[in-house]
Formats: sequence, structure tokens, C-alpha cells
Amino acid sequence: MFKSIRFWEKLSLKSFRKQRLASIFLLSLTISVWLGSILPIYPQSSQKSDREIWENRIKGYAEQPVENDQAPNTKSVVDLFKENNFNVTAPEIGEIYETEYYRLKIET
Repeated sequence: MFKSIRFWEKLSLKSFRKQRLASIFLLSLTISVWLGSILPIYPQSSQKSDREIWENRIKGYAEQPVENDQAPNTKSVVDLFKENNFNVTAPEIGEIYETEYYRLKIET
């Protein structure tokens, strides 16, 4: 009698473990599908980022001094753009401006 009870206990324990593994798998599958449907998928965009637009504005200030054969206005451009949301420092702003200024200067 004891042998048959232990056999059924072992059988039910194996069955319980299998059910538990299956339920964990189904739960993780459900969560991953749910998260995948909630979180938006963003395609790659060919639009310029805000940073690139901002840098192009700095570069735009280099055109006029080059056309008028004037010295670069680095300090005024740095003062104009030093307050920014991109954590770009004043020397970096100056470098962006002067690089564009001298590039345009060479082209003309």
C-alpha cells in the first residue's frame, strides 16, 4: 500500500513541476507579447536631429563674414549659442563655427 501511495505522490510531483514550468513559460511569453505591443517601434528616420539643426544654425553664421571678407565673429556666435539644451560647451561651439568659417573660406 505504501509503495503505491509514494508512486502517486512522485507522479503528481512531476506533473506539478511540469505544469509550473509551462505556466512560467506562458506567463513570460504573455508579458513579452504585451510589452512588444505597448512599446512603440520607431523606424529609422531620415530627418535631421535637433542637434544637427542646431549645428547648422551655427554654421549658417559663418557664411556672411566669408562673403564680406571679414574676420570670424567667434565670440558673438559663442555668446549667442552658449545657452543650449545639448550640453555643448563654448569651446565646442567656437570649433563648430570656425571649422565651417575656414571651410567656406577655402572654397571661395
